[in-house]
Amino acid sequence: MATEYVTHRDLDALRAEMRGEFAEMRGELAELRGELAELRGEMKGLAGELRSEFASQTRTLIYANFGAMLGLAGIILAAPRLG
Repeated sequence: MATEYVTHRDLDALRAEMRGEFAEMRGELAELRGELAELRGEMKGLAGELRSEFASQTRTLIYANFGAMLGLAGIILAAPRLG
C-alpha cells in the first residue's frame, strides 16, 4: 500500500480554490439578498393595494347596507298607507 504525501503546495492550492469558491458563494448570497429585498418591496406594495381595496369595498358594503335599510324602512312605513 502506497502512502500519499500532501505537500504545502497542495494545501496552498486547495486553500486558494476554497477561497475562490467562498468568494463566489458570497457573491451569490449578495445577489439573493438583493432579490429578497426587491421581493419584500413588491410584497409591501401589494399589501398596501390590498388594504386600500379592502377599505374601499368595506365602505361600499356599508353604504349598500345602509341604503337597503333605508329602503326597507320606507317600504315598512309606506305599506300601511298602501294597504
